[in-house]
Amino acid sequence: MTNFSQPLLLATLVISLVTSFSVYIIGLSSGSVVIYAHNFSWSLSVVSLFIFLCCLVIGLTNKSFFFLLLPIVVLAVPNAVNDIFPSFWGGPINERGSTALPLFTHIDLYALLGLFKLNAYRESKCLRIPVLPSISIFVVSLVVPLGYLMHLSEYNIPAITYFGNNFQIRYMVYVLLLAPFFVPSLLKGFQVGVCLAGLIVLLESVVYSVLQGSPELMSGNFGINTLAVLFGLILIQISSFDNGTISKVFLAVMFLCAIALTKTLSVVLALILLLFFVTKERWRGNIYLLVLGAACAAFFAIGTDFSSLLASFSVLVEPFLLLTSYDYYFLLELDLVGGPVTSLLTRWSLILTSFQIIFEHPFGIGFGSFNFLKGAFGFAVPVFIDPHNDFLNFVVQFGLVSGLLMIFLIFLWPVCFSSGAHSTNKSLLHTLAFVAVCGLSNCNLNKHQFFFFVVFLVFAFYPTMNVRLLAEGKSVS
Repeated sequence: MTNFSQPLLLATLVISLVTSFSVYIIGLSSGSVVIYAHNFSWSLSVVSLFIFLCCLVIGLTNKSFFFLLLPIVVLAVPNAVNDIFPSFWGGPINERGSTALPLFTHIDLYALLGLFKLNAYRESKCLRIPVLPSISIFVVSLVVPLGYLMHLSEYNIPAITYFGNNFQIRYMVYVLLLAPFFVPSLLKGFQVGVCLAGLIVLLESVVYSVLQGSPELMSGNFGINTLAVLFGLILIQISSFDNGTISKVFLAVMFLCAIALTKTLSVVLALILLLFFVTKERWRGNIYLLVLGAACAAFFAIGTDFSSLLASFSVLVEPFLLLTSYDYYFLLELDLVGGPVTSLLTRWSLILTSFQIIFEHPFGIGFGSFNFLKGAFGFAVPVFIDPHNDFLNFVVQFGLVSGLLMIFLIFLWPVCFSSGAHSTNKSLLHTLAFVAVCGLSNCNLNKHQFFFFVVFLVFAFYPTMNVRLLAEGKSVS
């Protein structure tokens, strides 16, 4: 039912863009928006813009180059390019670490221009746009504004903050519209692009960490935690690629060592759980298990202590903190806790704050209002922050019904749909399980580049891979 889904998605995109730009124009007189990001750097932004424009020009020459460069544009182009776009404040200006968020990103531009270009290849489409995600994302785009209209005006939150940062809706629309053009013949190029993007991000993170003097591997685009999750996700994709064993092992070693250098043990634990509980026969005797063990050994060899190990179990022990009596902010002020303990307590405090917001505002607080409301609901630390849990973040932003619908669309619907067609790809299950586990302790899907990459894998890459495998008469379930 492509003819039905496509106009619905286009209407959703129009609603999203028109709403965002309208409230931006209105907000110009209120001081809640800026012409460009406050941390604007001409040198870095110009270089980033040049890199992006080169990818854009080459990508628009033909559809093969477009999808080959797509992961590079999404993951590897420095986020500084978005500093030149209209922006708005994501929290109170006087808060420590407050930042300006772009109204429109380079991913928007690449996807929109790509859709116009790819429209000339309509005869090559072999996949239909799924109806349920199209209807669902359209409904979400209509329901979310109700939260602001009903009960958020009392907090004096700028409308641009509520409506402006709706990249989840826009990116979902882009991916669903792009998916029919992503035919099996383009899989190889996309896989090459994923590997190149991962290597570029790895190089960028090394340079950035050295310049920042960071003891952990970190990225200007993804920070530390999401960087480790991204490397783990790329590692999972490599396992499903058709390239040779030698190149697989080489890339696996590089990305596992990179994960170790981030010192994000939660990602290592998620990979171990993945190896333990899913498709044992696929991994039995596989070199990846040995590589993972070696990476873990190297991780501890470079100086990890017990406190870091404790932090990796934060997801497991956080619920038990409810049974304890502590004055969190008093301890922070006295500097009696630090490192992983502070991280653990902070996450638990954010969980409590998120649940309080959900109970009082079941229709959601919009895409960027968390930093305005967190103080009123128990999190008084003046820093730019998110709920640090992907699932809670969806419900906080979109509301109880729409948030759960978004979670269903991303994590459950792809499995149910492919299972119904008897074509469940095990790598898809690995991907969703890994992202879900890592999302318990961090808002990885609140990073717009990471969100687009995950959604494209789920709604375009794996369905197309299943089509190819079934055409070749191979079992994928």
